[in-house]
Amino acid sequence: MLPLQDKPTKSKQNGNRTFPSVVSRGCGIDVHKKAVIATINWAVIAKETREFNTFTSSLKEMRDLLLSQGVTHVAMESTGVYWKPVAVVNYCVDNFKIN
Repeated sequence: MLPLQDKPTKSKQNGNRTFPSVVSRGCGIDVHKKAVIATINWAVIAKETREFNTFTSSLKEMRDLLLSQGVTHVAMESTGVYWKPVAVVNYCVDNFKIN
């Protein structure tokens, strides 16, 4: 948990709020019926977004990409049951903490 004094700060350049990094390499996954969108965020360095099909081979390709990029935490958003195959493919890997 972050200490209470680490509150979001407002950027002077564009007015967006910024938060202190807790995870240095994380991935947000948005799961749809026919596609999975994964955005890898490297602390302050860079961000990369890719789209994958929902076939097992594509989900394994996504998993391998996350492992090769050193991702340690995954946050997944989904409706219905579409998240289940994504979780099964990624949960089989001890390297990820799925939230």
